[in-house]
Parts: sequence; C-alpha cells; structure tokens
Amino acid sequence: MNLALLLGLVILGSVQFSTPHIWGADGYLHAYLADLVRHQGFLKSIPQLPFSLFAHRFSDKEYLYHLFATPFTAFANLTPAIKIFALLNSLVFLCIFLQILKKKQIKPLIPTLFLLLGSPAFLLTLSRPRTMVISFGLMLLSLHLLSQKKYKPLFILTVFYTAWHTSGPQLSLIFTFLYIAGVFLKTKKVNLRPLLFILPAITLGFLLHPNFPTNLYFWYLNGIQVPWFATRWGVLELGAEFFPYSFGQYLSLYPILLPLNLGIYYLAFRYRKKISSRHLLFLLANFAFFFLSFRSQRYTAQSLPLALTTFFLLPHSLKIRKLIPLVSLVLLPIFGLNTMVKFKDYLLLNRIYNGHFEETAKAIKEKIPPGSTIFHANWSDSQYLLGLAPEYDYLVTLDPIYMYAWDKDLYQKYRHLAQAQSENPLQGIQELFGSSYIHTDKIYFYPFYQQLIGTGQVEVLFEDQVGALFKINE
Repeated sequence: MNLALLLGLVILGSVQFSTPHIWGADGYLHAYLADLVRHQGFLKSIPQLPFSLFAHRFSDKEYLYHLFATPFTAFANLTPAIKIFALLNSLVFLCIFLQILKKKQIKPLIPTLFLLLGSPAFLLTLSRPRTMVISFGLMLLSLHLLSQKKYKPLFILTVFYTAWHTSGPQLSLIFTFLYIAGVFLKTKKVNLRPLLFILPAITLGFLLHPNFPTNLYFWYLNGIQVPWFATRWGVLELGAEFFPYSFGQYLSLYPILLPLNLGIYYLAFRYRKKISSRHLLFLLANFAFFFLSFRSQRYTAQSLPLALTTFFLLPHSLKIRKLIPLVSLVLLPIFGLNTMVKFKDYLLLNRIYNGHFEETAKAIKEKIPPGSTIFHANWSDSQYLLGLAPEYDYLVTLDPIYMYAWDKDLYQKYRHLAQAQSENPLQGIQELFGSSYIHTDKIYFYPFYQQLIGTGQVEVLFEDQVGALFKINE
C-alpha cells in the first residue's frame, strides 16, 4: 500500500503543480472563507453578497473544510498553500480507497491505482480544492462499515460525514435502507438496527453545526431543492456538473467505467446464488450511481471509485483480479495517452480562464472604488472574484439557489438582464443592484456582451478573449 500511495502522491502532485493557478473556481472562494475563519472564527454572514441568503441568513455548509484549511491561509503566497491543501485532501481519499481494498485483501494495488487515476475527468476532480474529494472516501467508508456491521465506528463516521458535506445525511440514509433491503432479499428478515445508529448520528451532526438551526434550511436547499430543480430545466441556471456528459465524452473522460460496470453485472448475474447481503449493498449502491452517472457529471465522478470497489468484492472476481496487472499494462499506454491529451486541454483552459479572472481582479482593485457592487452575468464568476477581490460586493455565489430562495423575483430579473432580454440593461442594473460596474464573459453571455457594447454608454476597464469588465458612464 505504501508504494501505491507514494505513486499516487507523485501522480496527483504532478497534476496539482502542473499549473500556477488553482484548479477550478471554488478554491479561490474557499481560500478566502478559510482565511475569514482564521481571523473571525466560524462565519455568521458574508456581507459582500447582499442579494443572497449569505448576507442575511447564512450557514457555512463547508465549515469543517474551511476550519481544516485555516493553517494554510497563514502563508503569504496563498495559491501554493491551497494547492498543497488540495493535494492532501486527494491523498486522504486515496488512503481510504487503498485501505479498504487492502482490508478486503484486494491485490495488487498499483495496477488498481492506474485504473482509478486513468480517467482524466476524475483526476481533474481530485485536483480541485473541494469538499467532494474527501466525500468520495467517506462514501466508501460508510458502505464498508455498514457491510461489516461495525455500527459504533459508523456512528462516529456519520456524525463527521453529516458535518462535512450536504450529501452526508442523504447518502447515509440511502445506504442504510439499501443494506436493510439487501438483508431482506437474502434472509427475508428486516434488520432495522443500523437505523438506531444512523439517525442519532445524523441528528448529532446537525446539532453540532455552528450555524444551527439555519444549517437545516441550507441542507434542505442543497439536498432537496437543488436536485429537484436539476430535473426541471429553466427554473435555476445550475452549474455544469449537474448536466450529463455526451456519450463520447463519457467514454473518453471515464474510459474504464462502462466496461467495469458491464463486468460487475456479468459477475453478479452469473454468480447470483453466491451474492451475500454485503455484496448486495455495494451492488445496489453502485447501480444507483452508475445510472445517475448518465444524468449528471457529479455522479460520474462518485461512480468510479465505488465501481472499482464493488467489482473486486464480487465472488469469483479473484480469477479476473489475476489479470489486472496484464490488463493495466495493456491499458496504461492507452489511458496515459488519453489523459495527456485531455490534460493538455485542461491546462490550456485553466491558464486562459483562471488567468482571466486573476487579471480581472487586479483591474477591479486598480480601477474601481472598494465597496462598489460588481454585477456579474454568470453567477459562478463570484467564486473567483470574491476570493480574489473581497473588498467588493457581488450578487450570489456557490449556487443560484441562494438568491432564488432570498428573492425569487429579483433572481428572475437578474437572469433576464444577463440573458440580454432587457431593453435597457444599464438602467436595470443600476436600479436593481445599485451597480455601475459589470463583468461578463464573451462565451456563454456573448449576446449580453454585445448588448452592452451596443449601448455606447459603457467604458471598458479590462478585456481579453474570455470576457470584459465595464463601467457604466454617467
């Protein structure tokens, strides 16, 4: 295991430091919030977001993540420090994954590691400073402890899982009911004992939150409303991770996932009489995530480590396991070349897109008075900008649900403006948001960009191939 972990460190570290920028958007915001926690303690509001719940009724749904990141915000150069923190998060996940395989006597670990890290999109996900990275490990550990009937460690884990990520309570309950269903299918008996540990653990996890009871409302927004709106297009403008990959993207970004699942269900059907309730728990959980992986990118990432673990648990997979070194040797050049090609694109996008926001933040600080409100056409722009230029106000961040839940009418007017559907956008921006400064990209919101230029009443403060920063002339 030590050699596999060391190899994982080399691969993940090489990816993490292959760019001078933070991977993704959320890391900039998390770094800023962690720094706030270091100076102020647990957060009660974020006043720079006056048009969302964050300024008025706030709950830090990632407070443990920000707490653990606080030591890394003490460094003068924040970017490498946050990249190290992100690397440590990915190593924690890798430790859990490899330890579970080792506990189940699954060998060899190094070829299995290649199968895990041979998916470019998963490797990119592990490189982003987000709570979901460790959540992958918590998910696997929850299933492992439940399948082993280790209820006391499961209780402690579930308290932590509930506090760590908004998906913790839902997944803990879903896995428990899947376990109960698996036991019933095999024995015709109903075993509700796991609920005696899971339900109090979830309750305790909620009660220990520093923003209790507001955290319950935020859990409802993120855990219930957002997934619901993800099935109803046109209500909220959700992030790209809520949408599926095309089939071609699925095969190129997660090349092992489809054949792996075909192998899982072949083994499960052929040796169905030897499937235990423990196997059924992993099979049912894997089936759910495999189905959802075609519906949303976020579930595709969760599906991969679960599928690998499930495959190696099944009866008679031992015969196939012996072929894993040979299979890995054959697939390594193919997966390696595919990953290199994809990461060339990822690096280019990171340099262009993250570089744009870093330069935009510099222009904001140089040319706009502190305390001014920046209207941003894309709600997710604030994840970069608030992290990089926190002296200014923005509209909403992390998810549009936080503006929608605060003021539905204002959110609809915001989208109306950004989608270039207003006849007088400048007047609307000034009257609704009190802003004379606008940031828009030129990719997703190009019609809005054209509309602003067409007014003849804006001054360009900064512009590059990605987007532009404007000032409304008096």
